[in-house]
Amino acid sequence: MRKPSVDISDISSQFEGASAKVATVLRHVDMSKMGGLAHNKQPKIGDMVLAKVMEVGDKDTLQSKGGRNVELHTGDHILVAYGNRYAVEEYEALIPDSLGVCHLVSSGGIAAEIVETNGLMKSPTIIKPLGLVTDQDGDVMNTKDFGLSNSGLKLDLKRRPVTIAVLGSGMDAGKTTSATALVKGLERAGHRVGFGKMTGTGLSSDIHKPQDAGAVTVCDFADMGYPSTYKVNTEELTDILRGVTDYLSLRGAEVTVIEIADGVLQSDNQKLLQSEEFKSYIDGVFVAADSGVSAITTVNELNKHDMHVIGVGGRMMLAPLTVREFESVFSNGTAPEFGALDLDDLNKGGTANAILESIHARNPDIKYSTSPVSENDNSEDEPETFDAA
Repeated sequence: MRKPSVDISDISSQFEGASAKVATVLRHVDMSKMGGLAHNKQPKIGDMVLAKVMEVGDKDTLQSKGGRNVELHTGDHILVAYGNRYAVEEYEALIPDSLGVCHLVSSGGIAAEIVETNGLMKSPTIIKPLGLVTDQDGDVMNTKDFGLSNSGLKLDLKRRPVTIAVLGSGMDAGKTTSATALVKGLERAGHRVGFGKMTGTGLSSDIHKPQDAGAVTVCDFADMGYPSTYKVNTEELTDILRGVTDYLSLRGAEVTVIEIADGVLQSDNQKLLQSEEFKSYIDGVFVAADSGVSAITTVNELNKHDMHVIGVGGRMMLAPLTVREFESVFSNGTAPEFGALDLDDLNKGGTANAILESIHARNPDIKYSTSPVSENDNSEDEPETFDAA
C-alpha cells in the first residue's frame, strides 16, 4: 500500500524525523526534487506548500496520492497546493496574498482563504503555511510543472471521439452520477468510453466512479497540472479540455464523457459558453439539475448559446412532480432532444446508441471514432441505484 506521507527531514533541520501527509492534487509531483522552503514569495495557483494543521474543522481528512482519506489531527504537517474554490453549498475561497494562516478548503488538498461561507457550514480547518516548497535549484515547485499538459502531448487526429459534456444547474445536482450512468450505457453498447473532468476542485474520487462503471481510461484537470480551476482564464480551460480529450483518445477512447463542475451560471462557465473554441469540442450536453425550475433555467441558457442539449436528469428525477413541471414548459422545438432521462434510461445501451446516432446525423462532416450504432446493444441491462453526487 502506498504511504500517505513523505519524510520532510531533508527540507529543514527543524523537521528532523518528521513526515507530512501528501494530498491527491500532488499525485504527479516528484517529491524527490524537494530541496527547501521559500518564505517571502506570494503564492499562486499550483504552488506546493508545507503547512501545519492548527485546528481541525469541516475538512477533517486529506485525500492521499493513493486516493485514501487520511484523518487529520492538530499538529499534522501536510503538503498541499494553493488554489481557488467555488462551491455554493460550502464557500468561496481565494489564494491569499501572503503565506499567512489560511484554510484547507478541500479534502483533495487546496490551501486558500475563505471569503464567503454557506450558513450551513461548520467551522473550517485552519492551517499555517510554513513555506512554499522549492526544488534543489531554489525554484518553487508547482503542480503545472508536473502535469500531463506539460509533456508536449499534441495529437493531430484523423478521427476524433464523440464528446458529450455533462453540465449542471449547480453543485450537487447529480452531475457525476449522471456522467457515470452515461459511461455505463455507452460501455454496454459496446463502445470504448473515456471519462474526463474538465473543471472543479481536485478529488481523485470524482474520476473513480466512472472508471468503476466501465470507462477504459480517465483523466481530470489535476492530471493536467491544475489543483483547482476556479478563476483560471477561458483559454487555459480550453487547453485543459484539449489536453484531457487528447489523453483519453491516446488511451483508446472512442467516446468521451466530460464533466464540467458547478452550474451553468457560474462565472467561468458563462465565459466558456461564449467561447467558440470550447463549443467546437462539444457534440452534445446532458443537463443534471436538482429541480424542474433549475432545469428550465439551465436548458434555456444552453439554448441561448446554441448548445445541443441531449437530455436532462440528475436529482430532479427523484421527484416526479418537478419533472412534470419541467416537461410542461418545453413543448416545442426548444426541448432537449431526448427529454428527461433517469438513470434507468442512461444505463441502457439502446439510449446510448440513439444519442450517438443523433450526434452523427447532426454533424455529417465530422469524422468520428465511432460508427453511429454498435452491434452490441444490451439495452435491457439492469440500471444502477441513483446516488446523487
